[in-house]
Parts: sequence; C-alpha cells; structure tokens
Amino acid sequence: RARLGISADGLMIVGVGQLIRRKSFHLLVDAIAQTQTQSEHRLECVLLGEGPERQTLEESAQRQGVALQLLGFVDHPEQIVAAADISVLPSLAEGMPLVVLEAMALGIPTIATNVAGTPEVIQDGVCGVLIPPNDTRALATAIRRLAEDDPLRAQLGVAGRKRTRS
Repeated sequence: RARLGISADGLMIVGVGQLIRRKSFHLLVDAIAQTQTQSEHRLECVLLGEGPERQTLEESAQRQGVALQLLGFVDHPEQIVAAADISVLPSLAEGMPLVVLEAMALGIPTIATNVAGTPEVIQDGVCGVLIPPNDTRALATAIRRLAEDDPLRAQLGVAGRKRTRS
C-alpha cells in the first residue's frame, strides 16, 4: 500500500482484468465517483490490466475526481490484491472468474456481477456481494456498504477464504 501511495485513511479498491468494455471497469470508476462524497474514507482505485479502454478510464477518473492507478499488466497480481480492502469485478460476461476466486482466497471481500459462473462462486451476502450487470447504482451501493462496515468486510473476507478452500 505504501509503495502505491495509498493514503492512511484510504480504502483501496482493486480490479483485475483486461481494460475492455465487457469488463465494465468504467462502471467502477463511475460508482466510486458516486460513493466518494458520502464515504468517510478516501476511495482509491487500483486496476491491473491493459487494454483499449485505458485512456477512457483515465479521462473519466480525472473528470470525476476519482483516485485511479492503472498499473498495466502485473506478473504477480496477488501481492497487490492482498493489499486491497475490496475487490471488484463489474464484468458483463464471465466464465468461471478466476480473479474472483483468487481475491476470495486471499481473504479480500469481493463484489462481482451476477453473470455466468460468478454466482457459483459467490453466495450473495455470505462470502461476497453480487450485483446486477451494468448497474452503477447497485455497485455504488455495494461499495458504500462495504466501505462503511469494517466488520462486514472482515466477515466476507473470512467467508470467502473458507469458500475457496471448500
């Protein structure tokens, strides 16, 4: 976190995946913009991945005042994901989302869209949070809920780790 410059009062939200439209990281930037004015924490987004949406994400974050770091492709993303407070995958389509499994295995509370194989991994409200696809408001609500509830984040992190082990 220190190496990334995450502030002491910062809440680090991480996303991992290609920066393509289908992954919907633009919704994450928009949701953070909606949430940050109502949060007691400074919300700081870190995205790992590369793709054609990079410039659009940078411009959107700058326009909306969202703290966004685009780290590109990272050989060992688990080191960065493990430092996060919340993991988000707002994708419109997935098979079996390995990034969700990996974040959960690290004990990071995870928010993901209720598409394809994701509900087979996340039991909503038990070991993560499922939201409808393409729903910025639902994503903002889920981020706000986890940002403001430390015990819930811890509970979902522990349950997520247990779920991946089972």
